[in-house]
Amino acid sequence: MSSNINKANEIIYLSPSEMKITDLNTRIPSADTENLQNLLNDLGMQGGGTLRLGAGTFIINQTLFVPSNVTIEGVGDRTILDGQGLAHGDINQRPFLLRASGNQVGNLKVSTDLGEGQTKLSVTGDIFEARTGRMVQIISNERQGETEVGLLPFKEEIQKIVNVDLQDGTIEIDGGLLFDYMHDDNLRAEIYEPVSNVEIKKLKIILGGVGSVHSGININYGLNTKIDQVTIDGAEHIGIQMTRTYLFSIMNSYLLNSTSPLFDNFNSGYGIAVISSSCYGRIEKNFFDNCRHGVTGGNHAPHHISVSSNICTNCRVGYALGCHEPCMYWNFNGNTIQGCASGINTRGMHMTISDNFVKNITGVGISTGGTSGTNLPVAKEYVITNNRITNTNGRAIELRGHFGRIEGAIIEKNTCIKTLGIVIRNGENLLITNNLIDQTNNVEDTVYGIQLSSAEGITLLGNHLIGARTHGLFLAECIDVNISNNMFYVNKRLWNTDNAVIRAAVGSKISINNNHFQSLTRISVFTTNANDIIFVSNIISSSRSSNSNTNFSGASNLISKDNIETN
Repeated sequence: MSSNINKANEIIYLSPSEMKITDLNTRIPSADTENLQNLLNDLGMQGGGTLRLGAGTFIINQTLFVPSNVTIEGVGDRTILDGQGLAHGDINQRPFLLRASGNQVGNLKVSTDLGEGQTKLSVTGDIFEARTGRMVQIISNERQGETEVGLLPFKEEIQKIVNVDLQDGTIEIDGGLLFDYMHDDNLRAEIYEPVSNVEIKKLKIILGGVGSVHSGININYGLNTKIDQVTIDGAEHIGIQMTRTYLFSIMNSYLLNSTSPLFDNFNSGYGIAVISSSCYGRIEKNFFDNCRHGVTGGNHAPHHISVSSNICTNCRVGYALGCHEPCMYWNFNGNTIQGCASGINTRGMHMTISDNFVKNITGVGISTGGTSGTNLPVAKEYVITNNRITNTNGRAIELRGHFGRIEGAIIEKNTCIKTLGIVIRNGENLLITNNLIDQTNNVEDTVYGIQLSSAEGITLLGNHLIGARTHGLFLAECIDVNISNNMFYVNKRLWNTDNAVIRAAVGSKISINNNHFQSLTRISVFTTNANDIIFVSNIISSSRSSNSNTNFSGASNLISKDNIETN
């Protein structure tokens, strides 16, 4: 071993172990593992420092444990941690190459109800262990929500302690509570000494790939973790996992070939996984290739995560980027997804999906909502804006309310070209505005521009729908719909002239005002079993006779006036 330690708690490990097996002239795998772990332990006992690794291949056959305040830094891809010799995992054992974990040091009991946003908590128990800088994990037997198909996880969150008042028996937390809590649902808090200020940067990790169930880096009960310029190749299970970690960043890294183990019902294959109430994270400027999911999150509401400026290619099994039931306050911004199965999938609340580029995918561009077998009582307060979605075999944007209602969404300024348009099922309070949907060059004969079913409180304003072949806008069982200032320019080819540009089947309180229909030979509006309709001040450019441009079949309470028809 070639190493030295200087006055600044910096260990320089210049080269891998050169111990040999005489006959085979092969390095002894345990030598690098033992040497590196001893050096990490030395830094931990000194209160922290930096382990600098030189160029070369370090053969690791057991998990390395990283203490607080320690930085591991290599010289880029010339520093290789080769973990292909880790024991293979199975359904129960899933080995990581690097692991950093905090420790539980006490328990607290909360005897009063707590409200969302509250920062001061009255507690009893091991309050002397509740120190500034430590973390509390707040736990309840109260569910986050219930659905017809099952229950969401129990309420849980991680908070950082910023003040302790021993006399009053109170602790003050940093971010304000994520949930409301009832004290009689076994409300309690566990105190943790987090693993703090761990940094891993400028190195490459190679793992066993298909069949290994290997994983790269796991931070468990961490605080202020930074991972930068790390390549992880062949982590079949997970590249990087953040578990109950508060404040972290993963940047400028390459996550390659996380394909998921082949066991039945073992669905992982995550480049980065943010799980179990982790919060305040940045995942930026990373590259994902051949991962089942580039980024995923879920279980106990991980929240306030920024996923931005990443690139995903060749993720051909699942969504390139996403988060599962239920994630909260995630922001997907400025990502590029190309050549993948699907784009971005979010199932949770208070999501922002903006400025992403999704191209050449076989499934859906952007989606949210529960799916069969997943529990999501409500997908709430979504903003989907300024995304460009091109050449998909599925919808550009799909909000699924089959297994939990969509409550509140803004879909605005998106450009959707050669896609199956926008669909929303079972939603309320929806604003769909200033989107461009161009389906002129679609191959499919049956294409809707926008399709809404079982929805209410809908505004469609200022959209341009070009080239739709079946219906530009299709409404089924919708109530309180305002359709205004939209431009409909239908496809000249493959039209059945009995299909309408706007088709409404069953519904009420539908207002269609100030729209421009370039409907050519098509009927502009056709409704059946829809009542309380206002059709006012629209421009219809059509070669059809004026009495055949609309058909309000069986409608009661119809107002139709001041419309202009031109040839």
